Amino acid sequence: MSSSLINCLPMLWRIPLQMVVVPVSTLVLGLTMILLCPLDPTRRLFHHLSRLWSGIFCGSMGVHVQVEGKENVDPQQAAIFVANHQSLLDPPVLFFAIPANLRVIAKRSLLLVPIFGQALWAAGIIFINRRDRKNSIASMNRAAARIHGGMSVLIFAEGTRSRDGRLLPMKKGAFVLAIKAGVPVQPVVVTGTRNLLPPGSFFPRPGTVHVTFLPAIATRGLTYDDRHQLLEKTVQAMQDQLEVKEADAMEQVAS
Repeated sequence: MSSSLINCLPMLWRIPLQMVVVPVSTLVLGLTMILLCPLDPTRRLFHHLSRLWSGIFCGSMGVHVQVEGKENVDPQQAAIFVANHQSLLDPPVLFFAIPANLRVIAKRSLLLVPIFGQALWAAGIIFINRRDRKNSIASMNRAAARIHGGMSVLIFAEGTRSRDGRLLPMKKGAFVLAIKAGVPVQPVVVTGTRNLLPPGSFFPRPGTVHVTFLPAIATRGLTYDDRHQLLEKTVQAMQDQLEVKEADAMEQVAS
């Protein structure tokens, strides 16, 4: 038996599990969201169901989520969680890791996904069409209203996945929103997801991913003119953490 086949054996038994558990949990929890989320005035049901689904997804895929910096997050404080984006694995990992009542700004095309899209709509997810400026502004206004209602928002400010793991230039929308809503920016750094589920892959390899919550950056007293400074401060904090994680990974390989 070749060494490559031996290395694949621990993953092979997971494939039947993934083919059953993930679709069934998506169907059951998705229908539950469609039926019950519109009736939930607190909008916290989606938070619990999305964390449950994300935990099932990561568990069935053999993905272990290691969280650092929990002390930097106040679940009762609405915030804009700004995360780097390396893999399609990032959203379920972050929904599992973030303890706040969370919503995400998602691409409008996700509405076309059966059950999944309708569940997101019923839960109050904010959809955006980046090619339509008026739609983008309206989506940001809806996000501000959600924040004033006590919800936090997750934004991948790079706008797309990084192919090499390095931070891409961030768009200013997340930072304008944070200033407008008067809530802190909570930088989040995700590492390891690109290695487990690189571009072009359908099933992640089992392994560990790291989610690091950095200290929140206050926006009190800031104005629209401060958006660039807020962006740069966030990027610098995230870049520093990515460099630390990269150095740790290289040290582990060397040892």
